[in-house]
Amino acid sequence: MTIETKFNHGQRVQAITYAQDQYEEMCPACQGTGKVTVNGVEFGCGNEFCWGEGYIRKYKPKQWFVPKDAFYNFVIQKINTETYNPKNRISKEYKDRVWYMAGASGTMFYEEELFLTEKEAQEECDRRNKQLENGQ
Repeated sequence: MTIETKFNHGQRVQAITYAQDQYEEMCPACQGTGKVTVNGVEFGCGNEFCWGEGYIRKYKPKQWFVPKDAFYNFVIQKINTETYNPKNRISKEYKDRVWYMAGASGTMFYEEELFLTEKEAQEECDRRNKQLENGQ
């Protein structure tokens, strides 16, 4: 069997990833101090999401993006394939999927997550995020 690959061993590629960014907002109960005063007595903020830190952690919806970390722009060290069942174990429909190893890290990326340039990678992220917005 011959499997065509999109990239070659030793080629530099840019990966994309799907993740959720965390951000912080000032706690409305303690106004960012981490403490509240009741009848002249100071207590740690009791807001269940603040925990006396003065801020609340919140999360943006998951989205595709091009990480700026150099780890995601790498030279391919290994190419391999796997056979998988995209539906479930009962289905008899199997597909081959190509993955690439990032440098010496051992981290593997699938072919559909890799691009030759950051510009191509960003265009694909924009396309995928648009699909997410449209519920596809």
